[in-house]
Amino acid sequence: MHIIGLTGGIGSGKSEAARQLSSLGVPIIDLDVIAKGLLKKNALGYQLLVKGCGESILKNEQEIDRKKLQSLMFNNVAIKNKVELILHPMIHEQCLKQIEQCATSLYLVVVIPLLFESNAYLDVIHESLLIDCNIDNQKNRTQKRDGVTPDIVEKIIASQASRQERLQKADNIINNDGLLEEFLAKIVNFHKLTLQKLGK
Repeated sequence: MHIIGLTGGIGSGKSEAARQLSSLGVPIIDLDVIAKGLLKKNALGYQLLVKGCGESILKNEQEIDRKKLQSLMFNNVAIKNKVELILHPMIHEQCLKQIEQCATSLYLVVVIPLLFESNAYLDVIHESLLIDCNIDNQKNRTQKRDGVTPDIVEKIIASQASRQERLQKADNIINNDGLLEEFLAKIVNFHKLTLQKLGK
């Protein structure tokens, strides 16, 4: 089974790419989806984070306030390191389990936002697909989608690999600075080329 790591900076269009590939029948494993599952009330990740970071990260409904946690992480290195130390090993374990469940697939895609910032998944995938766009589009899309302040977006972008670094490391690159229809057509074309490469 061929494994492709789908990556890109925040707001680049990774989720749109994954949805399009999923509609074409490609199995998708999304690390952000795994993380959200671990943060659900009373899940193991939830319990460990509340124990490690305190109940200040909870909303009134006793659910983790993801925006507050995100803000704390990008304003406090110690909290950021603690959260990553708790969640990353569990996310990695769940990812490998889900890959095993797709063993009969021709190829699958793992959405790995921080593929080039971490070495944890480079030995899991066979090639990478970078969704690329300019920084202004990253900022505008993220603020509109997540309702976060420009300051938080700036900190998130600064914490990730630079655009140039991603472009240098990626095996395949699809630009997403144009119209959505054009971008989705590029994803379809990538899928067709991948099938051809794998002999289908």
